[in-house]
Amino acid sequence: ARPSPPSFRSAAYSADGHVWFVTGVVVQTVDPSRLLQKALPTQTYIESLIADRKEFEAAPNLKIPPNPRDLQIDYTSPSFSIPQRVKFRYRLDGYDHDWHEAGTRRQAFYTDLPPGKYSFRVIACNSDGIWNESAARLDFSIAPAYYQTNWFRALCTVIFLALLWAAYEWRVRQ
Repeated sequence: ARPSPPSFRSAAYSADGHVWFVTGVVVQTVDPSRLLQKALPTQTYIESLIADRKEFEAAPNLKIPPNPRDLQIDYTSPSFSIPQRVKFRYRLDGYDHDWHEAGTRRQAFYTDLPPGKYSFRVIACNSDGIWNESAARLDFSIAPAYYQTNWFRALCTVIFLALLWAAYEWRVRQ
């Protein structure tokens, strides 16, 4: 039987900055200045949507009641390496034309959104400056108030035309 190598293990720094590792069998060196540490793009998550101080869970195809005055969307990106340096961009498809640079802020604000379907997207940049390509997405819709619906507009048009016709008939009879 062959004797097993001794379990002596050690590491040391040399004057030129290299790190030397010694086992009972092998001596190895590493130059830390030549190591690349590029972090992977950070992922983003949408946490919640708050409409007029009422919180909604960020669920697919979320439905918001009519006439929300204030809308707040909370998002985040869990990063364990310098979370204070994570930057964000967001966009509300169906409303915004371009991406908003949010910096390190983790909330988006909108006021007086009209009824319709929207898709909120957010991306993040990690501390190494790498933007993720796959945006977190939240699809939601704002329901119209009764006076914003097509049937109400049609009803108002019919009543207006009926009143106009009644006024014409009344004038002709005089």
